[in-house]
Amino acid sequence: MGTLTQRLPIVTSLRIAPVSIKKADNSVESFAIHGGILEMTGEEMTIVTTAAERSEDIDVEAARKAMESAQEQIKATEDQFKKIKLQTRIEKNLLRVNISKRK
Repeated sequence: MGTLTQRLPIVTSLRIAPVSIKKADNSVESFAIHGGILEMTGEEMTIVTTAAERSEDIDVEAARKAMESAQEQIKATEDQFKKIKLQTRIEKNLLRVNISKRK
């Protein structure tokens, strides 16, 4: 989602998703956001989240292993609640792997 300045205020929920911030020097910093809330007022944006990881801080191998482990556990369980939690773990780690490519 791109944003415009001088717009009406908005508050919205965020899903597990990548967020890229373009700085004043035109450099871009990418993050893996694990859900949260976004608030925009005029020219300011605030993100409140339980986890935000910079692309360069992500351990790609650990993320791949966690994703593979969760995929195996999904196959082995019939518990629907556990499957949902494992699917969320897969989504988070897939995002971590993908966002790490933006270093």
